[in-house]
Amino acid sequence: IVQQPWIGLLLDGHKTLEIRGTRCNKLKGETIYLALSGGGGVILGAVKFVACHGPLSRAEYGARADGHCVAGDALPYGASTYAWEVCSPVRFREPVSFVHKPGVVVWAKKE
Repeated sequence: IVQQPWIGLLLDGHKTLEIRGTRCNKLKGETIYLALSGGGGVILGAVKFVACHGPLSRAEYGARADGHCVAGDALPYGASTYAWEVCSPVRFREPVSFVHKPGVVVWAKKE
């Protein structure tokens, strides 16, 4: 579940790192579907998971700015800042509906 403008940047391939406060344990090559935060339960596309980097230092975060599209070296999640590397973005022609259950903020299952 990703907010704008980040979901658009991921799906356009401009953003290759999603910054989060937790480690991602997906397998390399696994598909991650991207749902729009506050979008009423719609999946806009998908990316392939590459790797989880971190926790990042300020220097590492700053050096990866081109990938996460945020200038500066201030860690958004402090000592628990991770970069989820993704590739191969696919934007769906039409959004796919899913039920966004209350309290779900990172992973949601399409049922």
